[in-house]
Amino acid sequence: MSEKISVSLPRDLLKELEDFMEKSKAGDRSKVVQLALRNFLDENKQSDAFTYSVISVIYDFTTAESDFTKVQHDYAELIMSNMHVHVSAKECMEAIFVKGKKSEVMKLIGSINQIKGIKKVKPTFSYVGE
Repeated sequence: MSEKISVSLPRDLLKELEDFMEKSKAGDRSKVVQLALRNFLDENKQSDAFTYSVISVIYDFTTAESDFTKVQHDYAELIMSNMHVHVSAKECMEAIFVKGKKSEVMKLIGSINQIKGIKKVKPTFSYVGE
């Protein structure tokens, strides 16, 4: 069952949404808002639910590599796999594939964020169980 609600958006944001929908054939506004809201809630709600996630990390290899590797070993029970690519001579990007309780994944993300040389950490909670 669906409920109708009213949402106010700044004109420039609405224009950007309309342009996106036209170019991408993304469906109607309701579908786009539903998907965005699900993603927002999955990424932001506190939970002990089981999740499959990908954590994207950009970091300075010369500064962060040793501590970053240590943290990954500390959370080995969560990490299924990772992929490492070289962005530049100094910068690397890593995609860390994890599974486990969301609260534990959030602790891993917090530990990564504290490492000197980490430039960006972006989790994607692809599946969050109920």
